Amino acid sequence: MELNKLRDNWNTFGQKDPLWSILTDATKKGNRWELEEFFKTGQEEIGNLFQYLEAQNIQVKPTKALDFGCGVGRLTQALSHKFEEVHGVDIAESMIDLAKEYNQQGNACQYHVNVKADLSLFESSSFSFIYSSIVLQHMKPDYAKRYLLEFLRLLSPDGVLVFQIPSAQKRKSPFRHHLRRLLPSSIFNAFVKWKDGVDAIIEMYCIEKQEVIDFINSNNAKILDVREDQSTGEDWVSYRYIVQLKSSQS
Repeated sequence: MELNKLRDNWNTFGQKDPLWSILTDATKKGNRWELEEFFKTGQEEIGNLFQYLEAQNIQVKPTKALDFGCGVGRLTQALSHKFEEVHGVDIAESMIDLAKEYNQQGNACQYHVNVKADLSLFESSSFSFIYSSIVLQHMKPDYAKRYLLEFLRLLSPDGVLVFQIPSAQKRKSPFRHHLRRLLPSSIFNAFVKWKDGVDAIIEMYCIEKQEVIDFINSNNAKILDVREDQSTGEDWVSYRYIVQLKSSQS
């Protein structure tokens, strides 16, 4: 899916069922998430992440953080308790509008719409921490790799990048998998919308783990830690990567 289509899809989700599209709990579909419960999941995720970083003796300066694919600010607001300044970026204007509406952290959280295949709105080496979870999986690998390069450009010399992306799909619907191979994507997506009764598609992509490691290593960065995570559910094998620039000191 190209970026303009991706933007349109997530704008639709932002208008129709924003919280469920971010955390696709089947029991919450149809705007059934309670705001307090939803944002609490972000606090728990960031809390667990920083406990893990501390256990691995990975130091993060509490200056400036980037939440890539921020949606309505679930993780951006949680990060604001760890950093002096946090920027949330999303492709969907409808999501950013909600992020600003739900924001309880004032100027500590700043939100941006970005529809480019880069992050040129930010200066190089400007973030001590960059985080992206359950986001890169929704775009074609070529785009995901472009953004990974942008993360490395934006990372300060001693900064830390943490991102998640699936490596492989465990289970596929034989019927849909066959249709996807046979039909043009526009027709297949129209079928899925009709079959599932939805107005937009959540597409999933993956990049094999070793390919991700090789890509990071070949771009002046190093993997500090890789661990399997459960963020994509039981149908996917997914990994979380912790990265620093090669020139930085661990």
